Amino acid sequence: MIKNTLQSLVAISLIPAATLAMAQGDDMKGMKGMDMPAQTSTAPKATHTAHGVVKAIDLKGGKVTIAHAPVNTLNWPAMTMAFLVHDKALFSKLSVGKEIQFEITPVGQGYMVSAVK
Repeated sequence: MIKNTLQSLVAISLIPAATLAMAQGDDMKGMKGMDMPAQTSTAPKATHTAHGVVKAIDLKGGKVTIAHAPVNTLNWPAMTMAFLVHDKALFSKLSVGKEIQFEITPVGQGYMVSAVK
């Protein structure tokens, strides 16, 4: 009986902490400048256009590293980052040092290059 009472008290005492943690999880104010759009399976995936310079190509890994200008639609500053490449045929439009206009589309927790112009 004492064991059940202790378990009940512990469970009840955790409810406010869990509620507070869930409420804080929705607040992204501490991540200013790196807002990630919410993704659901039924939501259309937004495409964002960016300008940058190809820094590295990883054919085996299916990635390209791009030093890109700010992406205003994502509130991203200029930075260098690696992206997955959606279609291997896009690699024919990429070479190290080349300036490109490209589109990125959300995938999982990141973004992939979906078009190169």
